[in-house]
Amino acid sequence: MFHLLLLHLTAFMSCSLIFNTVNVTVPKGYQGWCYVIPVKDTTGFAFQVSPDGEYKVNDEGVVYVPAALMNSREDLRLKVHKDGKDITDDTRYMGRVVTSNTKNNQKYSYVRFLIPTDNEKSIDASDDYWRQNNFRQNGVAGFDSLLKINKIIFR
Repeated sequence: MFHLLLLHLTAFMSCSLIFNTVNVTVPKGYQGWCYVIPVKDTTGFAFQVSPDGEYKVNDEGVVYVPAALMNSREDLRLKVHKDGKDITDDTRYMGRVVTSNTKNNQKYSYVRFLIPTDNEKSIDASDDYWRQNNFRQNGVAGFDSLLKINKIIFR
């Protein structure tokens, strides 16, 4: 009986239930778009990491993580922290993005999410409010702007 249970448990664990988890932390008081940028060439790259092992979002809303943690062929779970609390459920529009309508017409792959204002936090994610405004377009414009002024770099 134990052998059968172990066999089922092993088969269950081999399913795609184990996700790569990336933990990021946003600065106190930060509200707005965040861009999680994968770094393929980590040689000499100084990642900003908290003592708890969380990758730090900078004041522009950009956080760099090793690309190996964000392999696009694997499942990814992104956990967002602020002031030591998990605020992942408060974020909006979290997801992977592949875009090519930016500088030099190159393709860029990253993850983005929105930290709503304190007033917006109480508005349910399914509310029409989030569909009526140009939030997504603002996220794209913010990325393009930061890329243009070299506040986002890909390496």
